[in-house]
Amino acid sequence: MQPMRVGDLAGLRAHVEANCNRCGHHAVIDRDHVMRRVGPQAAVPELGMVFVCTSCGSRDVATRPAWPNFWEYGAESEPDVVNQDGADQTKPAESVEAAE
Repeated sequence: MQPMRVGDLAGLRAHVEANCNRCGHHAVIDRDHVMRRVGPQAAVPELGMVFVCTSCGSRDVATRPAWPNFWEYGAESEPDVVNQDGADQTKPAESVEAAE
C-alpha cells in the first residue's frame, strides 16, 4: 500500500496534522504550504523528518493526514490551519515549522 502523498490531500480537503512526540504540541498545517515546501510527491507520514516543533525544538514529529471528519463534527468549513507564513491563524504557539 502506498502512503498518502501531499499532492493527494487537496482533492480530499485534508491538511497535514503534526504532533510532537516529545512535548505533545499539535498543529494542523495547510496542505498548500506543505506542498510548496516539499513538493506534491512527498509522503505525508515522512514529513515529520523535515518539521521542527516550535514549542520545544524537537525534530521528533509525527505527521498524518488531517481528515475532514477529524475536525469539529458537523463543521461546514475547514479547520484553522497554519497559514503560508507558518503562523497559526488563531493561536501563535500552535505552529510547527518545516526545517529549512
